[in-house]
Amino acid sequence: MKTNLTLLFALLLLSNLAVAQSKFFTRNGTTSFFSKTPMENIEAVNNQSSSVFDTEKGEIAVSAQMKGFEFEKALMEEHFNENYVESEKYPTAMSKGPLRITISRLSRPMKKSR
Repeated sequence: MKTNLTLLFALLLLSNLAVAQSKFFTRNGTTSFFSKTPMENIEAVNNQSSSVFDTEKGEIAVSAQMKGFEFEKALMEEHFNENYVESEKYPTAMSKGPLRITISRLSRPMKKSR
């Protein structure tokens, strides 16, 4: 499962921002996935993801409770938790590692969002 880039932005925007702060965290990040299949599309969202971004080390860690994923159909959610990820046996998904972002020169000024 891939975490959305929105998780990173939520991490940066919803954290307690301070100039000298080197670690940013959130407990209400969003993790989602989407799978296109011939029979029906599968999509789930978890709005209870936690993450920590360490600016000094350039590392990020993301954690999500597997039972926190919400599906459009209850049967999909049941199959996901019981048959695919075995939520009882593996209740938490975790990913951590380096985060490298390179921003080069912008060709035009960025517009402010309203």
